[in-house]
Amino acid sequence: TVKAALLAIERKAQQAAQIEAWATELAAGTCPAPITEQLYKILFRPDKNAPEYKAVVEGSKASQKAPLALLQDAWSIRRRVQGPTHHDTLRSADLLAAALYEMDRLPEAEALGRETWNAVRKPAGQNTSYTLEAASTLSQILTKMNRLSEAESLERQVWQERISLFGEQSI
Repeated sequence: TVKAALLAIERKAQQAAQIEAWATELAAGTCPAPITEQLYKILFRPDKNAPEYKAVVEGSKASQKAPLALLQDAWSIRRRVQGPTHHDTLRSADLLAAALYEMDRLPEAEALGRETWNAVRKPAGQNTSYTLEAASTLSQILTKMNRLSEAESLERQVWQERISLFGEQSI
């Protein structure tokens, strides 16, 4: 029907405006929350029709930077503005460490993963799901670097903390 077609056109226009707004934010060095939440998927399992992916592509074109460099710049600004221990900064850092891991940029991934894990333990405490997530990311990085005893030790710590936090049934 004509009404349905008009609604579809309106939705498409709204989505295009949202993509443009996100791309502008990215090019200016800010990473919008919906993109931060989809960071790993955007970089490694992209849905090329998703507005978040399209915004990264457009932001990359506008800034003339590779998508990862664009997202790293946004993380650096977030860190400077919100502080290195802000929850959003730490969450973005953990996702960025995972992205570097997937790209086999292991020394960078380890440095960022270790920094993130150490930073998240201070304000949040040892036994939080977020602390465990950061520790698990670091463990995966260490495993890929063939530092197995260190990775195993960290993973055993995570395992014990998960049990104490969530109970035996969580394992």
